[in-house]
Amino acid sequence: MKTHTLIRFCLVTILVVAADTAGAQTATLGCPAGQAVQGVDFATRRFVCVSVVSSAQLAALQTQLSQLNDTMNTLRAALGAEATARQGAGRALQAAVAALQTGNALVRALVPYVSVVPAPLNGVTGPHIVFEGVNVHIRSGSGATVDTGKYVTVYGRQGSKWVIIRDTWNSDSPPSQ
Repeated sequence: MKTHTLIRFCLVTILVVAADTAGAQTATLGCPAGQAVQGVDFATRRFVCVSVVSSAQLAALQTQLSQLNDTMNTLRAALGAEATARQGAGRALQAAVAALQTGNALVRALVPYVSVVPAPLNGVTGPHIVFEGVNVHIRSGSGATVDTGKYVTVYGRQGSKWVIIRDTWNSDSPPSQ
């Protein structure tokens, strides 16, 4: 009987020590921080641990968790809306780039034949659009060709610069009578 009393005393001492140290940051006697020993499972030789958080603390933690979940859901929705908006903007940007590339191809095709001269040409103040080495077709608004002809520009060197010496347009149409 003395042995049985001694075991009971040791067990109660362990339980009291575990309950007193339950708020520690590290595990105490096999229970994690924030838990205390409730009893001993002799079959598994392990302590039975219980939370030492008060109901008010638990309610506060549940409220914080709920608020965090609401915030996370709001941020997910905002992120989804932002992703959708960016996808739309990305498609618009791709279309604009494709249009610019098409326009750039047309401009690059014209570069050898068209130039803009802001200065006076043959005594006429600029700016001038100059077509060189091409046949020019002038069309009406209906799309019909009004006139065709040749345009010629002759450059000469004056000092270190090339300047236009002659500039002429000849129509392919017969002279009017």
